Amino acid sequence: MVRKRERKFWIGVGSGDHVEEAVQRSFCLLSHSTEAALAAMHPGDGLVMFVKRPTDHAAELVERFEAIGVIGPGTAWTRGRDGGVIRRLQARWMTAAQPVQAEGLAPRLDFIKTPARWRASLARDRRAIGREDFARLAEAMELPGFAWEIRHDRGLDFAAAAEGAEAPGASPLDRGRGLLDPRSGGGPFRMRGK
Repeated sequence: MVRKRERKFWIGVGSGDHVEEAVQRSFCLLSHSTEAALAAMHPGDGLVMFVKRPTDHAAELVERFEAIGVIGPGTAWTRGRDGGVIRRLQARWMTAAQPVQAEGLAPRLDFIKTPARWRASLARDRRAIGREDFARLAEAMELPGFAWEIRHDRGLDFAAAAEGAEAPGASPLDRGRGLLDPRSGGGPFRMRGK
């Protein structure tokens, strides 16, 4: 018997311009696409992106959670800034998500052991977080339906939803602010505008 893999949740850290590109092009940008980062995540895993600075070399700090979504089923190949080809994981981003400042929210997350030092907990390129922390982030980003689905995990197939397939057991109410078919034209997986 094949055991179903437990769904995981992640926080990725990137610059604002990199996260914006990832959302616009429907891929996941983490750890400069190292094999370790790509191997750790699987279709259906949840991912929220923390933006520390607007660009890699900017001095100013923005420190906000900018995007939230689900790892998709395939691989995207993109050109790096040096012209090389980079393998990336596809992602489906919740376009209705509203960015939220980290300063008030981060110290209340369970994975942050010392609230006064929350920035140190978000210093790495990626880190695994718990289901409840991911749901809190979804709520803070004004996605209550998505947060409800995360908390209750009623068997909704997030990998199928990430592919755009109709997820078994999901009612129209559940899909209202949660995971919609990206081909619907108005669903939360549409590319977010500025």
